[in-house]
Amino acid sequence: MLEKPDSKLEAFLQKEAKERKISRSEWEVLALVTQGYDIPVIAQHIEIQASAVRQRLSQVYDKFGIEGKGPVKLAKLQKLLMSGYQQYQTALPETTLDPNGFKNDWGEAPKLSGFHGRQQQLTLLKNWILQQQCRLLAIQGMGGIGKTSLIVKLGQILQNQSHGLFWQSLRNTPSLSDLLTELLEFFNKEINIPESIEGKISLIIEQLNSFPCLIILDDAEQILQSGYSGKYIPGYDDYGLFFEVVGESQHQSCLVVISQEKIREISLSAQLSSQVHQLVLEGLNAEEVEELLQEQGLKGTATHWQELVQDYGGNPLALKLLSLMIIDVFQGEIGDFLKHRTIVIKEGFREILDHQFNRLSDTQKQILFCLAEAGKPLSLKDLQEKLSNFLSLSKILEPLESLLGRSLVEKIQHQQSNEVLFSLQPLIQKYIKQHQLSCL
Repeated sequence: MLEKPDSKLEAFLQKEAKERKISRSEWEVLALVTQGYDIPVIAQHIEIQASAVRQRLSQVYDKFGIEGKGPVKLAKLQKLLMSGYQQYQTALPETTLDPNGFKNDWGEAPKLSGFHGRQQQLTLLKNWILQQQCRLLAIQGMGGIGKTSLIVKLGQILQNQSHGLFWQSLRNTPSLSDLLTELLEFFNKEINIPESIEGKISLIIEQLNSFPCLIILDDAEQILQSGYSGKYIPGYDDYGLFFEVVGESQHQSCLVVISQEKIREISLSAQLSSQVHQLVLEGLNAEEVEELLQEQGLKGTATHWQELVQDYGGNPLALKLLSLMIIDVFQGEIGDFLKHRTIVIKEGFREILDHQFNRLSDTQKQILFCLAEAGKPLSLKDLQEKLSNFLSLSKILEPLESLLGRSLVEKIQHQQSNEVLFSLQPLIQKYIKQHQLSCL
């Protein structure tokens, strides 16, 4: 079952449809295309042939003045609509009431221009929140993997069903006191706000119980110390108290924390409570990547798409940036690019890896250097032997666990011996080797 557009997007599309005299059947296709669904999925959903979808789109292209061929026209239409939608949103107040009366404040949340894949994860998250009444949720994974986009999509769905929404980035490391004050004012601008952290947290829990809401905190790794696993920067330990209380208290809302790194209190609470969860987000599969990139003009066989996913770990951002080069240099032919058997790390993605690498401890870096030098999966015993001159096993385990949680290291099982092995994705291995060379 495909999701309806959120209320703001639907209002914008209705305005466009009225101005351009879009028919009811054309509107049906237009709304789904704008959300990023491809032609086969739309055809299946509205139970018509794919050729009929293309025919309706052809009429829509004419009414929007879109020229070109095939995927190019579709990409132009989506770009035009999302650009118009962003302008439309800037004219709206950030804090609004949706048709069901829920208050929404998207704050610094990025605008979602199309969404591909992740249906399994969305189903899982909706089940946790709506059916299991999840109170505290951590979304972890490496940079560029799509954590924020996934939660934006989830927020768009739930804000129209049962929840209000409050979005706050922790990029600028707001104090917990300031964050809680802003959150309390979101619930009620006339509320009497206590001075103490404990008083504010207690009042927040009351509000979370009275008004079902998604509280989303993005970029949470910024309140954690670099080089340590799960330790807060000085003066920010009270965030740990806040997470614990939200996870342990009875209420109707869900606090979602997005981070590249493990949040200690949430990990511990997830082991003790069925209403606290954490999800380590992995890369897109080959079908999802094909859906994401073929509209941009990339072409290849099923094998080509699979190889691309394996080399780049299905990382959406890394692949989007790479696709521009494949289009410019190889006319969009993935096979021609893959013949060169090289991995290219584009600058925009390298900056994300640099940021994540610079936050690692010396021990974590040594583990990555060791795995990159080996060039093959290593058992824990092998890893310990190679690092024995520096580290004991007890000093390896926690940093290794942290690297797994950040998706910088992968865990696989040997088919014959069932032994657990640790390795690097080709993309990460290439980055680590380049980093080593640059330090020589």
